[in-house]
Amino acid sequence: LPAQEILSKLPFCEVGKLHIVPPEVIAGVFLFENQINRGFIDTVQDSAFRILLASSDDRWWLIWAKRTMEMADRAEPLRLQSNRWPVDLVATGLVVSIGPAQVTPRTAFLACDAIVPRADVCGGGVRYMIESLLDETRSLNVVALVLKYEAINHLKITGEDVSLDIGRWATIYNV
Repeated sequence: LPAQEILSKLPFCEVGKLHIVPPEVIAGVFLFENQINRGFIDTVQDSAFRILLASSDDRWWLIWAKRTMEMADRAEPLRLQSNRWPVDLVATGLVVSIGPAQVTPRTAFLACDAIVPRADVCGGGVRYMIESLLDETRSLNVVALVLKYEAINHLKITGEDVSLDIGRWATIYNV
């Protein structure tokens, strides 16, 4: 969809109010990811996740999340040095950006674990989160959650509150 149509169609203001994140930041990040940072590979990745959703039950998704998050935890020191995830972890899909907002499942899970009170989008389980990442409207809630998570982490590490500057806040979304 063209940017103007997305802006008029999706509930940026409602999501911003719900998560206490400026709707301008949510819209800016969403539009950039959806309009500029998406390509053919992203469409293929989304399709692969949709096939997995159609063919796997909730139990499978729980096992997948536990196993792949453990893999990511073990690989984190290497990623911090090389800025790359191991190929076997990438192949699981945990660290690839999916959906219209281009969020990795790993980032969504980390944000859910870190933000209190727990957001509605986090309460439905792994399968629900993956469905949310792939859904245009529900992914806005994930964007807001990730923005909050990134701002909190940035504050802890640097002592700077990026939520006071929406331009800076939007730039840490993909760091």
